[in-house]
Amino acid sequence: MLATPRIIVIGDAAPVRSHTAPPREAIKQRTLEEHFTSRGNTVLNGRRVSVYERH
Repeated sequence: MLATPRIIVIGDAAPVRSHTAPPREAIKQRTLEEHFTSRGNTVLNGRRVSVYERH
């Protein structure tokens, strides 16, 4: 993830309620929060498409 200047994330439009995220997903989310800035997101065909840019 850190080797690229932009990342596109595709996920569920509605938040998924889960008590605990798998460790791999938690690491991905932490990396996005610490090293990337959200540049926008939209919902398309029931999926959320988010663009992140490295800061």
